[in-house]
Amino acid sequence: MLVSEVFIHKAPFVTMIVSAVEVYPKECLGVLFGYGTQHTAIVEQAFCYQTAERTGTTVEVEESRELCCRDMLQKLTSLEPLGDFHSHTRREHECR
Repeated sequence: MLVSEVFIHKAPFVTMIVSAVEVYPKECLGVLFGYGTQHTAIVEQAFCYQTAERTGTTVEVEESRELCCRDMLQKLTSLEPLGDFHSHTRREHECR
């Protein structure tokens, strides 16, 4: 699906922000769930991978864990996976 607009509901937006802040200065990684129309994606859920291997510049999750989580969320909701999200951190700044 090629979209020109993405709308993110407040709850998944907050999940993405908190996920990034919680693991700072390392990176976070998660998946976005929602639905799409011909040119628009609507994000209704965000899920952060808690077991991801993180550094200040990279983040990875085991493929088996990723597939398991995506499958479970699709079974629990009528939403489809739209894509993922990750943070970019700056080592020279400290979270205060």
